[in-house]
Amino acid sequence: MTCCSLDTYAKVIYEQYSLTPEVSIRIEGAITFKDLEDFKEAIKKLDDSKKTLHMDSVQLNSRGGSGVAARGIGRIIRARKLNTYLATDSNCASACVDILIAGMQRYAFGNVRVHRSTFIGESLGDDEVEGFVSESQRTNEEYVRSMGISVLLADAMQSTESWRIRQLTELEKHQWQLFGTDRVTEEILFNKIARSRHLSREEFIDIFKSHYDECIDQTKDFKVTVYDCAKLLNHKPKNWLEKSVRAMKNWLNRLNGVDQIPETFLERVEYLEDKIKIGDLYQRPMFIKEITDSKSPSISGQTSFNKAVVDQMESTNIWWVSKNKINVLLNNPADRPVKNVVFTLSETGCKGGREKRAFSFDLPTPLEAQNSVIYTGELPIAYDKAFGKGQRCGLVEGAKY
Repeated sequence: MTCCSLDTYAKVIYEQYSLTPEVSIRIEGAITFKDLEDFKEAIKKLDDSKKTLHMDSVQLNSRGGSGVAARGIGRIIRARKLNTYLATDSNCASACVDILIAGMQRYAFGNVRVHRSTFIGESLGDDEVEGFVSESQRTNEEYVRSMGISVLLADAMQSTESWRIRQLTELEKHQWQLFGTDRVTEEILFNKIARSRHLSREEFIDIFKSHYDECIDQTKDFKVTVYDCAKLLNHKPKNWLEKSVRAMKNWLNRLNGVDQIPETFLERVEYLEDKIKIGDLYQRPMFIKEITDSKSPSISGQTSFNKAVVDQMESTNIWWVSKNKINVLLNNPADRPVKNVVFTLSETGCKGGREKRAFSFDLPTPLEAQNSVIYTGELPIAYDKAFGKGQRCGLVEGAKY
């Protein structure tokens, strides 16, 4: 990105990019109370400009300075729900760490160094030292805890003399969450992104995990956060080895009578719900409307799958209704995604001749080729009132791509 203007507030650097509606804010050098005021001014300028902060991240490269000023900056970052970023060739030491840990997402790729605080300026009287040390330790521990960071970080600070420096290992950075995401923020991000993509939370987390390494590389290059990277991606296609292993496992299970679909309705529901819990099946939302403008529930036209595909979908579907929500296990045997399904319900066994009611299942996230997913949605009718308490029939009647 090319910078078109540069405004420097002491060590707080505000840059506006020429080709995007974004800006960046960097904190460099020794941290002073002037930097606290300049950081406030940079945030105000960001608000007034109506622009966005790239990756919502404050960039850091500082050897430390005033702990009080750094914690002031850190509290602003946390209140604004911003992230912090430390490039691989940058350093964050001493008071800078108080800023780093304030980020909702903390990307500490560079060196992180800690030590205990000391009095800077005029000398303390001997009778003042004990009170200073006690207050410093209490303040530090409270701040670290308030940021949701492991207290082991505070211990590492307090156990390293002020005239020494301790560089944290990569393991310590991750275990103590200096490299990581605020827990509440992570949970909310997973929920929001899954909803926006019409996926189950578990399915998006699977996508997130499978692409984590490649996404973190983009984050390291200061291109995009790991969550914004993953939200644009889909499941990785299984390679031939994974497919072979899975096929072998399925063959062995069938040979040994393991993992067979139970025969009774209740057993089938319990079986599928267990599969959802362990991540073997996903649940995706769908939108349902009743088809009332045509007597024929079948789908015809250029975008419809042929009868062989529909029959295979029908032969493998399993459905149940809970609290007026219908859940349908759909299998797509075709080579292109399924976007819409017509499903019929009737108050009789499937061999009966009673009139069927047809429903259109609109799949916001299409069912990928050669994949099986459970779709769930609120029925637009009162199910028990419409179909009673007895035996019911549900059938896949058609599908579109």
